[in-house]
Amino acid sequence: MKNVIVTLAAALVLAASLAGCQQKGAAGVAVLDPNKVFTTCEACVQGGDYLRTLGQGLQQELTEMQGTLQGEKSEPDAEAVAKFQARYQEIQQKMVGEQTRIATKLDEAFQKVMEDYRAKNGVAVILNKENVLSFDGATDATDAIIAALNAAAVDLELPAAAPEAAPAPEAAPAAQPEGEKKAE
Repeated sequence: MKNVIVTLAAALVLAASLAGCQQKGAAGVAVLDPNKVFTTCEACVQGGDYLRTLGQGLQQELTEMQGTLQGEKSEPDAEAVAKFQARYQEIQQKMVGEQTRIATKLDEAFQKVMEDYRAKNGVAVILNKENVLSFDGATDATDAIIAALNAAAVDLELPAAAPEAAPAPEAAPAAQPEGEKKAE
């Protein structure tokens, strides 16, 4: 009987210590929908719009250059083709560089916001919502992360918008030949 009491006492002490450990180290779990974050946050939308506009402008430039090359009556000369290929590579490098720069800035801000969220809310881990089979909606941190990113006012260092092009001046009236003077 004495062995049973000692065993029960040891089990109670062990259970109490485990419960104490769990309470001290208890931290929550949150889920997050990164797709919603990156399609909704203000800086993400701004970065996406900038990249789309930049890409469209560069694509238009390439299309015009290609049209010029194809519009020549004879085969384009090697120099024109080389210029087109060089410009094409410059444009590719510019797009990749800008995409990388924007993605890096957004990712840095996203990581910082998630770490701040974890620290402030006692969360041990934030899981991708797509990989979680079931969860309590109260653990969804997506909207809070979006709000925090918007409040962080992420500076993507985007170039200022190009000023509107001034309207082209009206063409000067064509000079009349000397033999045809207007009647006054």
